[in-house]
Amino acid sequence: MLIVNAKIINFNKVDERDAIYIKDGIIEDLGNSSEFLKYYNKEEVLDAEGKTVFSGLVNAHLHGYGILGSYFLDKNFNWNDVFNKLKEMQFQKEDTELVYYSAIMAGIFAIRSGVTTVFDICHGNSLTSEMISEAYNVLGLRGVVYQFLDKNDFNFLKKYRSKKSGNLLLGIAISSKEDYLPIIKKLNANDRILIHEDQIAGEEENLLNQLTERNLLSESTMFVHGTYSKTSLGIMAEKNINLVSCPLVDELLDTSDSLIDKGINLCMGSGMLNVDMFIAAKEAFKHSTLSIKEIDNIIENNNNELVCRVLNERVGKIEKGYRADLFISKSSPIIDKTAYSFVYRSNFWVEDVIINGKLVLKNREILGVKEEEVYESIKEYLSRS
Repeated sequence: MLIVNAKIINFNKVDERDAIYIKDGIIEDLGNSSEFLKYYNKEEVLDAEGKTVFSGLVNAHLHGYGILGSYFLDKNFNWNDVFNKLKEMQFQKEDTELVYYSAIMAGIFAIRSGVTTVFDICHGNSLTSEMISEAYNVLGLRGVVYQFLDKNDFNFLKKYRSKKSGNLLLGIAISSKEDYLPIIKKLNANDRILIHEDQIAGEEENLLNQLTERNLLSESTMFVHGTYSKTSLGIMAEKNINLVSCPLVDELLDTSDSLIDKGINLCMGSGMLNVDMFIAAKEAFKHSTLSIKEIDNIIENNNNELVCRVLNERVGKIEKGYRADLFISKSSPIIDKTAYSFVYRSNFWVEDVIINGKLVLKNREILGVKEEEVYESIKEYLSRS
């Protein structure tokens, strides 16, 4: 693929070049449009018509089933009830259809926000994570789907360990509850591990010690949410752990400057309430002592570093050798290094999205699925319920 007549932005810097040549999903060359049209005249050409091309965003915390989770329940919404309902779905095909369509909607919303890589955390049984993975694969998203395990469910490890499907990998999610010991005894150093924390500071120390003893902590390990003791933060810094804040749900970013000073790779996701990274970024600014420029750096640099550590893929820059995960926007960014950057524009308008060198959104139209059919399927499900 050849992209021409583009305004290329790399972390709020305008590139003098206006053409991108993509081969086998990788950015192979950047240069001048008129010259590239001569060199690569047999390639598929996408004319950006002067619109802005950005590197794809990374949403480090997402729950694909959360978009329609409220339909599992009465009007008195409770997430614990949602999780329990998900666990009961093992042999109920009709319910898993709703999980699939919920993840399709979450993926569509993410793509329309310029997100090309997602880290999804899935409660329930392994069939639920399978439905979410299938939905994201249909849309062409990159990322990891983490399956939450309890001590009674080891079939997931046997079936899914190290499995890759399309641009997606599968991982293991646990928490610092009392039943984690039987789980981590089954894990090995090759497993991609995520710890989803909602505990008070200190409760996670034993889990960290157990993971350390078994050599399960690495640069690919993720912690999400939580309040952490000084001891735990010291271990995280020593092991180069990735710590993910969700500004729409928690206030971990309140202490983000001290976390970064410790050497922890602090990342950001939108969480289960909304998959729009731009809304999440605005909320992060409210909750944090960091400047907009510093939060922008977290979204673009730290989140991209997370992908490199977990997936061993270089994303987040429009440079040679990086994955061609890009989006094209009608809006030109306001670039002010001291106060403002493109992520926070409320009028941002994503027109085209490319993941791994393939168009997944073209002229605002999702290519993987027909949205009208998705909505009709959801209505049909709800009418049966």
